[in-house]
Amino acid sequence: SSSDDKTVALWSLPGPKLRLRTKAHDFLVNDLAVVEGEDGKELVTSSSDGTIRRWAWPSLDALEKIDVQALLGRPVSFHAVWPAPGARRILAGTWNGSLLELATRAGSWSVRELPVRSRAVYRLAPVPRLGLVVAVGILPSTLHVFDLGSGTLRPLDLAGLDAFWAVPVPGRDEVVVVGLDGVSRYAFSALLPDAEGRRTLSYRAWSGRQTGAGLQTATLLPDGTLWAGTVKGEL
Repeated sequence: SSSDDKTVALWSLPGPKLRLRTKAHDFLVNDLAVVEGEDGKELVTSSSDGTIRRWAWPSLDALEKIDVQALLGRPVSFHAVWPAPGARRILAGTWNGSLLELATRAGSWSVRELPVRSRAVYRLAPVPRLGLVVAVGILPSTLHVFDLGSGTLRPLDLAGLDAFWAVPVPGRDEVVVVGLDGVSRYAFSALLPDAEGRRTLSYRAWSGRQTGAGLQTATLLPDGTLWAGTVKGEL
C-alpha cells in the first residue's frame, strides 16, 4: 500500500498484518505497481515529490530514484504509474495536465511529455496482448489509450461516464472503468496498419450509469467479481 504519510507498507493477508513499512518518498506516495524487472520483481512508486522510484520486491531495498523534475527542468507532481516489463520504460501520470513516457538506455533516462485536458492522469491500466495502456484523467474526466508500439496517445469516448479509475480484465483485451456515476467496459481489437502504415484503433464500449453511485476505485477478483470503493468510504 502507498500512503499520504510518505510510506509504502507491505501486508500479509488475510488479516491484514503489517510486515514492513518504509519511508519511500519526500511527499505523498500516490501510486505503485509490481513488475518483473531485469533481475527479479520490482516495485515502482510515484509521488507528489516529483520522483519515480524503483525498489526490490518484496524486500523494499532501494534500487533507483528517477528525478523527473531535474529531467524536465521544472516542478512536476505524479499520480498514476505503470512500468513495462523490465522496468526500463515507465508511464507516469502527472497533476500537471500530462502523461509522461520515461525510457532508459545505457543508464540514462529520457522523458517525453504528452499533454491531456485533465488536470491529473489518475490511473493507468494495461491491455498487455495489444500493447496498449488506458489512461484515466480527472478534473475534467478524460479517457485515452497509449499505444506502446507507436508511442501515440489517442482519446477514447467516455460513453457518458464521469470516469475515475480503470482496472484490466486478466486474459482479455478489456478494461473496466468506474466513475462517479457508474461502470463502463471497453473491449479492444488488434491494431492493424492502414494504407499509410498507421495503426488504427478499434474498440467497443458498454456503459451502465446510476446517479449517486460515486465509484472512485476498483479491483477485479479472480472469479470476475468487481469490487469498487465509493467516495463515501463504502465497498
